[in-house]
Amino acid sequence: MYEPTYWKDEVVENPYRYKETQNSDGSIEHVPYPGEVLQEGTEQSAKNFNHMEQGILEAHEMSAEAVRMLNSVIRKVQGLDGEKITVVLTNSQTYPFNNSQKTLQLQTRRNYKTYLITAEVVSVTGGAVGSFFMSMKKGVSRGIFSNEAGLGTGSIAHACADTRKPVKQGFFGIFEVFVDTIVICTLTALVILCSEVPITYGQAAGAELTISGFTATYGNWVSLFTAVAMCCFAFSTIIGWGLYGARCIEFLFGTKVNKPFMFVYSLVAIVGATLDLGLLWSIAETFNGLMAIPNLIAVFLLSGVVVKLVREHFDLEAREEA
Repeated sequence: MYEPTYWKDEVVENPYRYKETQNSDGSIEHVPYPGEVLQEGTEQSAKNFNHMEQGILEAHEMSAEAVRMLNSVIRKVQGLDGEKITVVLTNSQTYPFNNSQKTLQLQTRRNYKTYLITAEVVSVTGGAVGSFFMSMKKGVSRGIFSNEAGLGTGSIAHACADTRKPVKQGFFGIFEVFVDTIVICTLTALVILCSEVPITYGQAAGAELTISGFTATYGNWVSLFTAVAMCCFAFSTIIGWGLYGARCIEFLFGTKVNKPFMFVYSLVAIVGATLDLGLLWSIAETFNGLMAIPNLIAVFLLSGVVVKLVREHFDLEAREEA
């Protein structure tokens, strides 16, 4: 069985200390003078690297065996004589069997009339508990549009910052997530709830609900201000996502495809403004999920680097204050 080798960094007594030496020509040379070595770093030798290659090879072999077993199970399941039917139940205490208004139709005609039906509740959307979980699900999915947490797009904007302290810039990224979601979205929700405007359960709520909430609270004059503010927010969002897309497409194919991409992007923005709101939300949530999956994997793999940079940042601040 493969046993991982945990790499260690070289730790010295004082990594930021330098020794000043005056040369014969009058110049001054600063030479690193770290002092005593407190921890020897892992040797970057062929032995250690070959050990890593062995672990990767064993992982590939195990994954190939897992895929083979999964394919075998899939073939067995496909051979079963059965089918799945999705039934939508209303918020009722009786299931429609006899004397009911609904009939369950099997997709494949059978020669016998005896069936074994197994009911499995895969989601709950009624009652207080179901409403709470549905609200939480919608809140998380909609919150992604305000703070972009986990998508990896915010790093494109923060990379343009002129700073020598990346950790400090990262703190600004954390702060903007708090302001966008906890402060601004909460205030908007409180305006809608406190205005007592009717909210139809099960129907998609768009910008008109927010405008109605502000109008019911502050009067009709605020509808113009709210509409202008939303247009500004939407326009800035279009520009921001255009920048993200342009940087990604430039990284993949070079600068020559920037103009064609922006042309196609502008057409997609027009199409998005005319699509059904429910379909538009579903498409956006799907693509956000596709972006979040690889980005979260990369964040997990780079978590050690982040911890190391944060520790160095606070250690440097502590030395500067001392």
